[in-house]
Amino acid sequence: MINKEVLYSFKHKKHLKKFINLKKKTKKKNRKKYIRTNRSKYSVKKYLLVPLSLLFIFIIVLSFKIFTFISNKDISKRKENNLYKYKSETKVGLCIICKRENLYIQEFVNYYKKIGYNHIFIYDNNNVDEENFDIVLKKEIEENFVTIVDYRGRNNNHQLFEAYIDCYEKNNKNFDWLSFFDIDEFLELTNNTSIQELLDNKRYKNCQNIKFNWLIYTDNDMKISQYKKDLHNLFIIIDFLISI
Repeated sequence: MINKEVLYSFKHKKHLKKFINLKKKTKKKNRKKYIRTNRSKYSVKKYLLVPLSLLFIFIIVLSFKIFTFISNKDISKRKENNLYKYKSETKVGLCIICKRENLYIQEFVNYYKKIGYNHIFIYDNNNVDEENFDIVLKKEIEENFVTIVDYRGRNNNHQLFEAYIDCYEKNNKNFDWLSFFDIDEFLELTNNTSIQELLDNKRYKNCQNIKFNWLIYTDNDMKISQYKKDLHNLFIIIDFLISI
């Protein structure tokens, strides 16, 4: 805007128009100069912004991958050497029902002892005149790590659920968690060194039960087991039907 004093100083309109046009031109020139100078100032920064941001993202991703690699390696070393023991007051028990499993029961008990289970309840469902688990697990029974429950001779097709219910009703107050597995099921802890470390996670704080998915392995074309028994007679082939 032009002041009124300036307007009144012009005697003719022609002079006024000339003055206004000149002012507009000078404004445009100054504006163009200002834009050019600003562009030249910030063009370098914009040019550097893209590669710098990409470099920053690359450093973050690389550091994250290095950290995960080191942590996973550390966990695997701890598992192999059994150097790290997670300290927790969480008590975890395990319940299984077995029949004719003397050849495999020791491996099962050792595995779950290694990953931190406090006690295992084995429901002996053998026939009366068959093998006893007491002979194989004598040491674990003396250490009070294993309890053998007599379920021998029960073949009413409901003994599995009866054993689970019995184990839960008798022991749920003495343990924070109770697991129910078969003897051929091994819980694989990928990111934890013990069952307590897994269950103490905040995500399971308000959980009443946890279900684990199966990962089924083949026999790797083995025909004879380490116990010199024919595997073809030990395993039953099952066809899985998947409906979509």
